[in-house]
Amino acid sequence: MRLRETLQGVGGSLVRLGQQMSVRADLLPYEYCEELQSLQDDVAPMVWTIAERVLVRELEGPIERHFAEFDVVPVGSASIACVYRAVRHDGRGVAVKVRRPEAAVSIAADLAVLRTLLRFTEFLGLIRESFGLALIEQLETVLADELDLRLEARNQELFRRSRRKTRVKYLDAPAVHHDLTTSEMLVSEFVEGGVPARELLTAVDEGDTEALARFAAMDIDIDKVAMRLLTGWNWQVFDFTVFHGDPHPSNLFVMPGSRLMLVDFGACGSFPKRSRRILREIQYHLLAYDPREMARSAMRLLETFPPSTSTASRKTSKTCTRATTRPARASTASGGSGRPRRSGSTSSGSPAGTRSPSAWTRCGCSVRRC
Repeated sequence: MRLRETLQGVGGSLVRLGQQMSVRADLLPYEYCEELQSLQDDVAPMVWTIAERVLVRELEGPIERHFAEFDVVPVGSASIACVYRAVRHDGRGVAVKVRRPEAAVSIAADLAVLRTLLRFTEFLGLIRESFGLALIEQLETVLADELDLRLEARNQELFRRSRRKTRVKYLDAPAVHHDLTTSEMLVSEFVEGGVPARELLTAVDEGDTEALARFAAMDIDIDKVAMRLLTGWNWQVFDFTVFHGDPHPSNLFVMPGSRLMLVDFGACGSFPKRSRRILREIQYHLLAYDPREMARSAMRLLETFPPSTSTASRKTSKTCTRATTRPARASTASGGSGRPRRSGSTSSGSPAGTRSPSAWTRCGCSVRRC
C-alpha cells in the first residue's frame, strides 16, 4: 500500500510505471501486483469543475447542448485522463474521456527528472551507456502519443475496420463518435454487459467458484478466453497494422459468448516486416522446444544495439578488432622476417589465414581468448 500511495502521490509518469509493474507477477510478489492494480483505473479523479471547463472549451458550448445526461462521477480515473458516462440526445450511451489539463506539464517534468537520474546511474556504471537515453526517447514517444486523444481515436477506428475485414469476430473495440472527439476529449461507445478481465483473473487466482459459476452462466469459457487472447495477440502483431500496446486487465472486457472488447488505444505500436519475421521464428523455435535458436532470434530482434560513447570502450573494441583481423606472423625464432604470410603455412603449422593460440591475447584487452 505504501508503494502504491507513493506512486499515486507523485502522479504522472510514475503512475504509468506502477500500472506496468502491476501485471509483472514474474518480477513482483502477487500482493504487490494486486495492490498496484488500482492504479490502472482507480487514481484520484479530477475535480469536476476542472473537467467541466475542459468539456465546455472542447465542445465550444454548454454540455447540455450535446448530452441529454452526464454523470459527473467518473467511472474510471487514470494518470492521464478520466472517463465519464453520458447519454447523447439520440439515446446512445457513450463514454467521455477527458484529458487532465496538467498531464502534459507533469509528464514533461517527470521525464526531465528521470533523464537526470539515468545519466547519473550511467556515470556510476550501474547501467549500460546510452541505455538511459534510448529508454527516455521511447517513453517520450509513447507518452506524447497518449496525450493526443485524436490519435487514440484513429487507432481505435483502424482496429475496428481491420477486424471487420478478417475472420477475427470475437475481438472488437468501441465505436468512436468522431463529431465530438478532439485532442483533449474522446467520445466512444459505452461498453455494457461485459466483465472486466481483472475480475476474471481474480476469480481464477482465488478459486472463487461462485464467481466462476456466474461467468459460466454468461457463456464465458475461461479456456476459450485464454486461447482467444493468444490468437488475438498474434493477429494484431502479424496481420494488423498496429497492436494494442497497453493490454492490462482494466483495458479488456470479456463479453457474453467469450468475446473480447479492448478499450484505451492510447498506447499502440507496430512492427516492421523484419521484426515480424523474427517473431515468427521465435514462435517456431518455441513449438520445436529449441531454446538456443529462440535466444539467437531474440538477439536479432534486439539489434541494433545502442552505440557506446565511452572512449575506453571504443579503444578496446578497436584494439580487439585489429588484433583479431590481422594474420598470424611468423615466429622470429624460426628465422622469419616478421611479415604476414600470404599463402602456405605459419611457423606453428597452422594454415595460412588462421592465428596461433599465442596470438589470441596480443591485443592486451581483458577479454579472454580475444
